[in-house]
Amino acid sequence: MFVTDCFLVQPAYEELFNHHWHVRIGTEEYLTAAREASLYEESVDELSPRVEHFWAMTFALMQAEAQGKKLTLDEAAKLEEAL
Repeated sequence: MFVTDCFLVQPAYEELFNHHWHVRIGTEEYLTAAREASLYEESVDELSPRVEHFWAMTFALMQAEAQGKKLTLDEAAKLEEAL
């Protein structure tokens, strides 16, 4: 089983992130739930370099949604590519 979590850098985006993904960013929620289900942590892999483009586009989309902005064709194409 793989579980991915990310950490909040700019607190201004916490509420928007939580609403968009239906989670609470930066909590111990995943580890606590896993331990309660008798799962244990075997390894931790840093995936940031491999998913940087995806997250940059996700945050850009979240910002655009928060501002009520519609994506340009180029921005929409980049988002689609990132997904």
